[in-house]
Amino acid sequence: FAAIVVGLIVVPFLAFYFMRDWRELRALIIGIFSIEAQPKAANIFDELGSVLSDYVQGMFKLCLLVGLCITIGVYFLGMEYPLILGFMAMLAEVIPVVGPIAISVPAAFLAYADSPVSAIKIMMFYFIFYQIDAHYLLPKIMGNSIKIHPVLLILSLLLGAKLFGILGLIFAVPMAAVCKVFYKHLWHQRSEETADDVNG
Repeated sequence: FAAIVVGLIVVPFLAFYFMRDWRELRALIIGIFSIEAQPKAANIFDELGSVLSDYVQGMFKLCLLVGLCITIGVYFLGMEYPLILGFMAMLAEVIPVVGPIAISVPAAFLAYADSPVSAIKIMMFYFIFYQIDAHYLLPKIMGNSIKIHPVLLILSLLLGAKLFGILGLIFAVPMAAVCKVFYKHLWHQRSEETADDVNG
């Protein structure tokens, strides 16, 4: 638990400095490689920056959509504080699977204060919506953003959760995007070099 908390605190600061000092970090990392390898390293590094930027934009769109849907849903179900619940759902969407489960608990307790029937309605609404979110919205929106098939995204989430728990869920999708870039530039290059050696 302590490791998860520290990770969640440190990562935003790292992201801030990474975005602020992008050019300096890029030059520093590319300079590590040999002169011959620097153009290839620059291409990979630039594409990594592009795909991670696409991931952030896709996640922002997904969070806004989920927050809007939850706000409208709980409002029509007669819940109090729909904007607060929608905002909480928007933040929780950053953590796939676990975030939606965690955010449904306070909503259920709040509805139960009104009546048990309201609590059941709210729980059913959250369950149905987050099934749609997990199996359609998240794979579709994020898949379109980082150009990865939804099936691969779902598999990456399962693998990330299995290996690293909550942190694995948070970073599974961006890591899948990073792996895609490395696969594109390094694996295919190695295959082409092997084919050239055979033909030669």
